[in-house]
Amino acid sequence: MPNSTLSKIYHLLNEIHHVEEEKHHSVINENQLLELAEQLSLKLSKEKKITDSIISRLKENKEINDFFENEENNQLNSILKALNYYQQKTIELKNLNVSLEKKNLEAIERENRLDEAQKIAKIGSWEIRIDTNETIWSKELYSIFEITPSIEIDLVQEFKNKIHPDDLAFFESMSSFNPHNPNFTQEFRIICKSKVKTILATIYSTFEKGKNRHTLGTFQDITEQKIAQQKQLELEQIETTNKKKIIEAILLTKEKEQKRIAEELHDDIGSSLMVFKFAVHKLKIAEEEKKDLNNSISAVVQKIRTISNELSPNILQEFGLINALKHYCSHIEKSTSLNVFFDTILEDSPFLTKEEEISIYRVVQEVINNILKYAEANTIYININNTDNLFTLIIEDDGNGFIPSKENRSKTTLGLLNIESRIDYIDGTIKYRKNVPKGTIVLIIKKTY
Repeated sequence: MPNSTLSKIYHLLNEIHHVEEEKHHSVINENQLLELAEQLSLKLSKEKKITDSIISRLKENKEINDFFENEENNQLNSILKALNYYQQKTIELKNLNVSLEKKNLEAIERENRLDEAQKIAKIGSWEIRIDTNETIWSKELYSIFEITPSIEIDLVQEFKNKIHPDDLAFFESMSSFNPHNPNFTQEFRIICKSKVKTILATIYSTFEKGKNRHTLGTFQDITEQKIAQQKQLELEQIETTNKKKIIEAILLTKEKEQKRIAEELHDDIGSSLMVFKFAVHKLKIAEEEKKDLNNSISAVVQKIRTISNELSPNILQEFGLINALKHYCSHIEKSTSLNVFFDTILEDSPFLTKEEEISIYRVVQEVINNILKYAEANTIYININNTDNLFTLIIEDDGNGFIPSKENRSKTTLGLLNIESRIDYIDGTIKYRKNVPKGTIVLIIKKTY
């Protein structure tokens, strides 16, 4: 080895191992120096291999590789930059992990809240991925169907097995949605160990090229709601029945009272007036005065007969609704300035009970009385028909028009209240519309079986 090289090594060793030299205070000969040099060379070679390996691994990252390309003659500086880069990335990764952990906790919290909300609402969500044939149920859905969660369960088959036999068509319909109407809502029943449940299904499917690719939806247990609705319906039916019975009792009582008054007017007062009329002949007064008295008595008798007939029309009892209305319309036209047109192809109304005929007759009376009092009309047109088990009665006038609202139909007058009560009694409906060019149209509808 040249003396210059030995000199350099010797100088380097003096710098690195000066502590050992001071400690031993001995003179290093050439052989020892060569041995130390070889050890140092091996150490440097080993460190270089390690350094090269580190650099090689670092250069696998493109961004790190750029550090070494830009500073080829200063590997230490490049390594420091690379280590600094990794340190920054480690911090970023740590922050990212913290953020992900936070989001994961938030997601778990949201899922817990969703599970709680579904539990309260008794609603479970589900999803079917057609391509992978994967079925996913929410926690509450297992509870609704009373199924224990397990990876070995065929959820589709379990679902089908739970469906009520009479509702199996629903299961078949789930696989044949219309691409133009992907939303689907239907009620069906399932049979569980606890009871038969009613489920409301809301389903949505996504289609691609006409094929169902993805289906999701919810099943809500509405058993309690259905029971409550049924009880409410039963209560309403009872209330309607009781209301109808009360109205029937009131109307029958009213009819009986009117008949009693009509009979008293006709039999008692009418007869008394006829007796009085014959007694006039015995009065010692001028014949002209007798004639005037007889005319006045006859007018009163006729008025009493008219009132009596309006209170309890015998023609309605003996010849039915159609003939009674024809007679009534003729009477109105003769006794007023109104033109009354009655139009029907019916000769009688066997599809109506006597009580229903009386109620309809009274409604027509009440409507025409209102026209006479308030409408200032010139013409009334009445039409009665019965087609496809639907009885209709139309009353039109050309007066100033009156369309009662829902609020005042039962509050404005006793007449309107009477009309509403009688329409309710016969299970009918009444509608008011504006006539063209003026006036009012009253439409009465009742189903006949």
